[in-house]
Amino acid sequence: MTWCNPIATNRIWILILICAAPISSARAQVIISLLFGDALNSEELMFGLHLNYTQSRLTNLEGAENLGGVKAALWFNYKLNDRINFTSELVPPFFFGTKGLAPYPLEDPALDAQFAAGSVERKIQLTGMTALAQYRVWDYIRIEAGPELYLRTKAIDVFEAESPSGDLTLERDIKKETATFESGVALGASYQLGKGTGMFLGFRYYWGLTDVLTEDTGNQQFRMWQITSGIPIGRKKKLAKNAEGATPD
Repeated sequence: MTWCNPIATNRIWILILICAAPISSARAQVIISLLFGDALNSEELMFGLHLNYTQSRLTNLEGAENLGGVKAALWFNYKLNDRINFTSELVPPFFFGTKGLAPYPLEDPALDAQFAAGSVERKIQLTGMTALAQYRVWDYIRIEAGPELYLRTKAIDVFEAESPSGDLTLERDIKKETATFESGVALGASYQLGKGTGMFLGFRYYWGLTDVLTEDTGNQQFRMWQITSGIPIGRKKKLAKNAEGATPD
């Protein structure tokens, strides 16, 4: 298969580096499109961009509300047979977390007074991958389940408050107070257009298994729901090229 040759293998490593690099999702999409085109597509393998809107929160925190955001990932989907697919995403650094928390003491009376009436966003930056099995239940509707594993790269508490002179913001580094790794399981469903060859739309729920805040009592775990989508890159061009090559003279 073409994706296993040395050139494609080198390109996969470049993909991983792009995914881990601190560049914007938009710039990454342009780089990926220019570099790879149809190189990582075949009859069995589909490559593209995975885009989703995520709402995340941490459990067992009083007043905690969902923190929303849009994230992009690199998407690989391998077709084992007509019913079963394996799908994986390489997720670049992205902030998950929760908001609406009450301010806590900062060991500075002046700061405590300024933020007393404000709120705190707890933002934990994760990068990692998903590995889900998909089963086609009807038409091109699939259900999916599997593990997700992340590495924590950054963690901050963002204090926000209003004052007569304008909005106040303070960031506090809490990286040492959080778990290095995050893991959990995901369940979801999706529908793929183009008779299983085009983009897909879906819904996914993530149940975290890690105690995120290592210095707090009890378990604070991630819960997330996502509206998902996947956009193949270069697939039509690759399939057309394969069909042309198979046409007799």
